[in-house]
Amino acid sequence: MVHILLMILKIIGILLLIILAIALALVLALLFVPLRYRLKADYHGTPRGYAGVSWLLHLLTYRAEYGEAGLVQKVKICGICLWRSDKSREAADEAVETVLSDEEQALYEEMRADDEERYGALSAQEIGRPEDNTGAETAPEFGAEVSPEAGAGASGEPKTATESGTAPEFGTGTIQQTDDGDSGKCGKKSGEARASKDHFRTEAQGDPEPETASRAGLFSRVISKIKGILQKLRFSFRAFCDKLKSVREMACTVREWIGDEKNKASVRLLLRQAKRLLKHVLPRKGHAQVTFGFDDPSVTGQVLTFLSPFYSLYGRVLELHPVFDRSVLCGEADIRGRIRLASLLWLCFAVYRDKHTWNLIRKLRK
Repeated sequence: MVHILLMILKIIGILLLIILAIALALVLALLFVPLRYRLKADYHGTPRGYAGVSWLLHLLTYRAEYGEAGLVQKVKICGICLWRSDKSREAADEAVETVLSDEEQALYEEMRADDEERYGALSAQEIGRPEDNTGAETAPEFGAEVSPEAGAGASGEPKTATESGTAPEFGTGTIQQTDDGDSGKCGKKSGEARASKDHFRTEAQGDPEPETASRAGLFSRVISKIKGILQKLRFSFRAFCDKLKSVREMACTVREWIGDEKNKASVRLLLRQAKRLLKHVLPRKGHAQVTFGFDDPSVTGQVLTFLSPFYSLYGRVLELHPVFDRSVLCGEADIRGRIRLASLLWLCFAVYRDKHTWNLIRKLRK
C-alpha cells in the first residue's frame, strides 16, 4: 500500500516538474527569443509593400501585403493560417450582395402590388363616374341690374368720412372732399400753415433744460468710460507684473534644477538608455536602391550636391542612381531587425534602479 502511494506521488512530482519546465522554457523563450521583423517596399509606377513579423523560428507569424488588390493580412501558427483579411472581406461582400438582392426583390414586389391596386382603382372610377354638372356656378344674365349698395356690402369695404357725411376739424391738415370743393381746399391749406408755424415756433424757442441734462449725461458717460479704461490698464499691468514674477521664479527653479549634480546624472542616464534603446530597435540589416532623374539635368545635380555631405550616414545602406536624360523615379528597399524583450526590460530596470531618476520621472508624469 505504501509502495503504491509513493508511486503515485512520484508520478505527480514528475508531472509537476514537467509543467514547471515547460513554463520556465516559455518564459525564457519570451525573454530571450527575439521578435524579428522585415519591411520591403517597391515602387515601379505602382507602390507595393510587405511587412512581416515572426517569432521562434516562424512558429508565430504575421504578414501584411499591399498591392493592386489592397491590403491583405495573415496570421499563422506553425504554418497554419488562422486568419486572413481578404477572406473575411469576400464573405462580407457576399453577405452584403445577398442582403441587397433580397431587399431589392421584396421592394420590387411591393411596388408592383401598389401599382396594380392604383391602376385598378383608377380604371373603376373612369368606368362608373357620371357626369357631374351640379358644381357649375350660374352666371348672372346679361342686362341684369345690380344695386350699388349690394355691391358695396358684398365687398365689405368700410365707409370713409366723405360717405358718412362728417367733416373733419379745422386745422388738422386732413380735409375730406365734400360737395363744396373750394371750402375743403382752403381748410387744408390753413391747417398746413398753422402746423408749420407751430413747428417753427417750438424749434425757435427750444427747451434749455433737456439740452443741459443731455450734456451732463454725456459728460458723465465719458468720465465713466475713461475710468473703466484706466482700471483695465491697471489690472493688465498688474497681471503682466505677476507673469514676470512667475517667469523669474520658474527661471530660478530651472537654474537650480540644472545645477544640481543628481539631476545632471539622471539626465545623462536617461539619454544613455534612450540611445541604447534606439540602437536595439532600429534595423540591423538593410539595403535600399533609388533611381531618380529630372527633365532638367541641373536639378538632378543640385539634389546630388545636397545629399553628398550625408553619404557617411546612408552610404552603407542606400544606393543612389541618378539619371540626367529623362524624368524617372523608382526604387526598392528591404530592411530587417529584431527586438528582444529581455533587453528592453533590462534598460527599464536600469532606470528604475536609480531612485532619484525614477522619482524625477514620476514627478514629470504628474
